[in-house]
Amino acid sequence: MRLDLEYEQLPGPLKRRIARFRAEDPDFRWKEESYEMAACAEAGRLYRAALDPATGVILKANGIKIPRDLTLRSYDQPKGEGVTDWEDTPENRLIAIDEINGAPNDYNYTLMESLFPWIDPGHSGNTWDHAVGFARLLIRDGEEAKL
Repeated sequence: MRLDLEYEQLPGPLKRRIARFRAEDPDFRWKEESYEMAACAEAGRLYRAALDPATGVILKANGIKIPRDLTLRSYDQPKGEGVTDWEDTPENRLIAIDEINGAPNDYNYTLMESLFPWIDPGHSGNTWDHAVGFARLLIRDGEEAKL
């Protein structure tokens, strides 16, 4: 029931991803869907938040930094270093949300929970990275995203 409700709230490309897995494997629903849905449902929430200009206002008001060098992974960034004068775009909002709990913002998970209480606190590194990656593809490619 919960998985079906989450499925209904997914953007089209994420729905197609789950539907493909369901069609390809009759055991997917009971074996793997809850794990896959953790990443997909979060990706949908992150995507919607990144598109919302109010998210940029929240991030900027809290001085959230994004890395100077976006080619490096968060954990390769110098701790506490980043920029707050980033351009307020959907992709940068997503990066900023991700980086609240990253090196530029001193791994401030407590602040992330405070600003965005809808983020699931039970992610593994894998489900979180997939959620952010899926949301980034949705921002870039919209309904044409290949997920």
